[in-house]
Amino acid sequence: MNIKADSSVLKKTPSTAEETMALMLALIRNIPWALESIKKERWDRKKYGGSELFNKTLGLIGFGRLGRLVAKYARAFSMNVVSYDPYVVANVMKKFRVKKMALDKLLKISDIVSLHSIYDDKTYNMLKLKHFKMMKNGSVFINTARGEITDERALLWALRSGHIAGAAVDTLSGEGPNGEHLKNNPMVKYARSHENLIIVPHLGGATREATERTQAYISELVANEIKKWKHKN
Repeated sequence: MNIKADSSVLKKTPSTAEETMALMLALIRNIPWALESIKKERWDRKKYGGSELFNKTLGLIGFGRLGRLVAKYARAFSMNVVSYDPYVVANVMKKFRVKKMALDKLLKISDIVSLHSIYDDKTYNMLKLKHFKMMKNGSVFINTARGEITDERALLWALRSGHIAGAAVDTLSGEGPNGEHLKNNPMVKYARSHENLIIVPHLGGATREATERTQAYISELVANEIKKWKHKN
């Protein structure tokens, strides 16, 4: 059993959208690396000062439930929000004070690009090297969707070359339930020695509240299936 995209439990769960904002702020304010410097008793205020979200342009790839929540949160930070989603019309985006935009243009003008697409055959490796090359110099990339939607080799190129300033990802390609995909992973190896990539262990929907809602919802589904089975037998 699984939870469908239009289920009531997901509509009540903003955890991944909130995590997107957390990663965004942690990345542009250099929070992980500033903390590490403090642990080493260094006081590097100038090095880790970072940037503001105020008046920056946020480009959302995907404007479903999570994209819309992130847009709402971003507007509270006085950000300009644009979005690419071939399945959502401009008038719907306008209601959220978001401008619909072609993917190429979005990548060129956005200070922050945040991925919120569904992962399927059509979106596998959707963001390739040519797309990361299109991104604005000094911009940052956030992925709280699926690692497989991006070409991670291309993302690493963008980071190593300095073309983009940083990235924060909640999930990696080939993710395994016990973290077996982390061994000899190029993304993890890069993050060990560089201060512009944040990787977290798929924490998007892992909040206490989201877990409780999910467990209760799945229990209801199971109970309903048992009732159906008993009725048939």
